[in-house]
Formats: sequence, C-alpha cells, structure tokens
Amino acid sequence: MKVTVRREGDLERLDELIARERVAVQRDRLRAVRLALDGVEALQIAATLSRSRRFVQEWAYAYRDGGVEAIRPGKSSGRPTKLPRDKEQAFRARMLGGAVVTGKAVAHAQEMLSAAESQDQETARIKRPRPRAS
Repeated sequence: MKVTVRREGDLERLDELIARERVAVQRDRLRAVRLALDGVEALQIAATLSRSRRFVQEWAYAYRDGGVEAIRPGKSSGRPTKLPRDKEQAFRARMLGGAVVTGKAVAHAQEMLSAAESQDQETARIKRPRPRAS
C-alpha cells in the first residue's frame, strides 16, 4: 500500500489529532493513516490496531484521495425519526412540562386508593385472632 504525504505538516497534524481524539474508532482511523504514511504494510497495521485490512485500506486511501479532512467520517444516517420535524417543538415542550393530571385521572386514583383501603380493612378483620373458648 503506497500512501504519501499530501501536504507539508500533515504528519504533525495527524500526531496532534491522534493525541486529542477521545473516540477510539476515530483515533484508530488516524493511527492507520499515520502508520501507512510511515510505510507500514496494511496487514501489519491491521494487526497492530486490531482492525481489518479493509478498515486500514479504506482510511489510508481516504487520506490519499482527500487529505486529513477526508479521514473524518460522515454523519451516520441512522433510522429516520418517526416524529415529523414540525411537531418536535410541541413534543419537547410537552415532555419538559411534566405530567398533566386530568379530572378523570384524579377520580380513578382516588377510587383505586379507596378500594385498596377497604380491602386492607377487610383483610385485617379476617386475620384477627378469635378469642379462645375456655
């Protein structure tokens, strides 16, 4: 794999980017290019970085064709959102506004509490010990 320095200062720039990068996969991309520029073979770089030969070639050739800027990955498309863009603001406001309690919800909660209390009373009455006959 023959990759040469595109611009003066690229080696130093790569070293700086490698030192600052916190995302492991991006750091490996930069390191693959740096090692390729040093003349290390793709298989050896792949073994050193625990990456595939294809990974090494992809990023070394990206540098060869576009320079240091080409090593930056594009934005991942991911799954498209199901929420339409025009409804995002309303949804955000609703979520940040907290729970809204309606009259029906309050009545239902009170009914459930009342039922639970009466069940507790009935359970307590049933479980009372009976007086012993002497």
